[in-house]
Amino acid sequence: MKNQGEFRKFLFLGLCALLIAYICPYLSASLTFNNNDLTYRYLYLFSKPKPFKFIGVAVDNYSLNKVPQRWPWKRSLFAKAIEALDKEGVNTIGLDFIFSQASEEKEEDRALEEAIRRAQAKVVLAYLFDYNKQTPVLPLESLSKPSYAMGMVNTPQDADGRVRRLRAFSSVNKNLYRSFSLELAGSFLNQEPEPLIPGAILLKDNSFFINYQLKPKDILRISFVDLLEDLSGLKARFGQDFLKGALVLVYPEAEIHHDTYMTPLGRMPGGILHLNGASNIISGDFIKEIKWLLIPFSIISYLAIYQLLLRFGFLTGLLFTTGIIFVEFWSQVLLNLAGLKLDFSFLVIFCLSFFLLSSLYKYIYSLGELLKIKDKATLDPLREIFTLRYFYYRLE
Repeated sequence: MKNQGEFRKFLFLGLCALLIAYICPYLSASLTFNNNDLTYRYLYLFSKPKPFKFIGVAVDNYSLNKVPQRWPWKRSLFAKAIEALDKEGVNTIGLDFIFSQASEEKEEDRALEEAIRRAQAKVVLAYLFDYNKQTPVLPLESLSKPSYAMGMVNTPQDADGRVRRLRAFSSVNKNLYRSFSLELAGSFLNQEPEPLIPGAILLKDNSFFINYQLKPKDILRISFVDLLEDLSGLKARFGQDFLKGALVLVYPEAEIHHDTYMTPLGRMPGGILHLNGASNIISGDFIKEIKWLLIPFSIISYLAIYQLLLRFGFLTGLLFTTGIIFVEFWSQVLLNLAGLKLDFSFLVIFCLSFFLLSSLYKYIYSLGELLKIKDKATLDPLREIFTLRYFYYRLE
């Protein structure tokens, strides 16, 4: 009976720990995200590099200093870049810039329009979606018509300001707006984009978790100005056909563009985020969140820590509880590599809360029992008056 009573008390404390783990994300989102982000780094380290031919053409500080124009540049420069890439036989050209306003010089818009129209490569343009007005901010119609596709570049950020998800598409007023990553992947594979993302991996807002496989150093990156002025030098460094059949993304990287985001792997330009998304879609290496996996993990953690509480003291129990969390961490990494995800932070908070609450209960219970023993030792049970031992304790 005593053991049953003890188990019930620990079960109640376990339920309290579950409640703490459940409400903790609402109290401290950064703590929750930071715990989960630990697995991203190992997932990146253990992921095999993808063989896809992705090339980034960065509008970086070097290019801004070299080009004899103030930003924003004339659109004829982008036209020349498209022409140079098309001559090299690239598969897809993505332009991560919003050409929504007409140029002061109409010839500039016409030059870019002609370059897009004449290109054998598939040109994918970018646009923004204004969620306040529920309308897209599209490129000029003269540019969007000859393009192969257009993709939405809105990047959702979590409560701590980091990017862990990309939106596959948005459905507003029965209109479907596909993401830039999805359109790039569809263009590169020459397939319809929508079937490329399984509905099972999409969250409620039609976003999906990014399986980060690419940092800026993992793609062949060249400066925009070198593409225009030193293509022969680039060929000498990377090979004569280094552009052939590639997915080339022209994206802003300079500080002036303010298109850099915080991620679990550090700061990244928006273009690299979209290349990560495209890589996930092309390879099918998605991460799916399986919430019910928390149930068996929580039960096993509870039973293991319960045994620790019965057998060991505080320091030894804390050491073994840390070991349980360590095992759960590597289990999460293995699950991520298999394309599955659970809330590791929930398990960390549950394990620590249950152990600390139960240890506090044990301490208070032991202290109460000690006081009872002390009372029995210093109080005569028949006459209920203090014994000589009581006065000895008091004098001490």
